[in-house]
Amino acid sequence: MPSADALVTSLEQELHDQPTNPLRPHQIEEYQAELRRQGGMAQGRNQEGAATGWVPADRGAATATTRRIRKLLDEQTAKPISEPMRRDRVARLMAQVRDEVVRPAMLPQETMRRNPPGAVTQFMKSENSTAIKRATLAVKRAMFALEQPDSNDRDFASTEKWRPVGAMPGQAATFVADAQIPGNFAMTPLAKENTPFQEPTINSALKQVQAREAKEKKGGAWTPERRAAASAKWHAQHGKVANAVSG
Repeated sequence: MPSADALVTSLEQELHDQPTNPLRPHQIEEYQAELRRQGGMAQGRNQEGAATGWVPADRGAATATTRRIRKLLDEQTAKPISEPMRRDRVARLMAQVRDEVVRPAMLPQETMRRNPPGAVTQFMKSENSTAIKRATLAVKRAMFALEQPDSNDRDFASTEKWRPVGAMPGQAATFVADAQIPGNFAMTPLAKENTPFQEPTINSALKQVQAREAKEKKGGAWTPERRAAASAKWHAQHGKVANAVSG
């Protein structure tokens, strides 16, 4: 079984004609729009594209900028791989590097979210290391060479899609006291279904409030007359208590 370094090297060799850091689709669109704008100025055209005798701009500078943008697009745009056998090799190596090198080095989503002690150090030593960043870049270069994504898909090459989950739905919640987000103790849904214990019967504050609200709802809404009667009753009762105490 080839080593991680050998896999990454093989993938890089297959991508020898690809840019080191390919432009993303939205970046290409932005450069192309600027190229049209600068090209129009260089040719003496206004913003609508109509030829005009005078353009309020430096046509020489616009010409130089046009050359620079064309050179950048030529050098930094991913070149589609059309040869079938080579596409197969690149796709196979890309999947191997992603699944056997990059993903095992990535911390689970739960660890990244909760940040327990040691998580930052582990992150720096694993997925943020030079070797893993090199492997990640090789995978991204291969992705852009094999497929031209939609310009609206900003997450096409996002590594977060590869990150292990860590905690699966239906598992019991965990508690790590010294984590930045400690979590809580809890039972799994299956454990709750099979527990022999029933709902607590204690007359809690919540149940008292719920019972009072149900009683008020059953007796009707609190009209001004009801409120006045309740207020008079309260004052009468407390007046008797006050008189008894003073007597």
